[in-house]
Amino acid sequence: MHSSITNSAIHNGLGWGANIMTSANINIANNVFYDFRPVGFAVDYSKNITLDGNVLMRVLERTTIEADGMFEDKRGGFCICSYHTSHSSCTDNSIINNIATGVTFAGFIVPGDDCDAENPTGFKDNVAHSTAGTLGGFGAIIYPTASSSS
Repeated sequence: MHSSITNSAIHNGLGWGANIMTSANINIANNVFYDFRPVGFAVDYSKNITLDGNVLMRVLERTTIEADGMFEDKRGGFCICSYHTSHSSCTDNSIINNIATGVTFAGFIVPGDDCDAENPTGFKDNVAHSTAGTLGGFGAIIYPTASSSS
């Protein structure tokens, strides 16, 4: 059985928009996430999570912590198994038909499919635009999965 978060608007916060951690079998569809810092939506240590048809807007750099450059505050729009995890604990996640706009650093930070995958399903049909930041702006940063042979 799947749990679900659907057809909702989640907006305005000085922290993360959503954080799915140590979870399984969740469908997140047709939601709007607006105005968070510095991460819009994160998934870590989780499996069989589907993000489908969500819109993520305006994810900015954090301005509430003064650390005089002591650390690099990680940030991004949809951060899938890229923030806390050893990547191998995140499996069977799908990020499809989503939009990330107005995001500092990267709209999507996600694992890719193997080059020889017959039916890639992990990351497809997504749109990122209007990304910027002090380190540059990226539509997507795609990294290899821990199980990747190529």
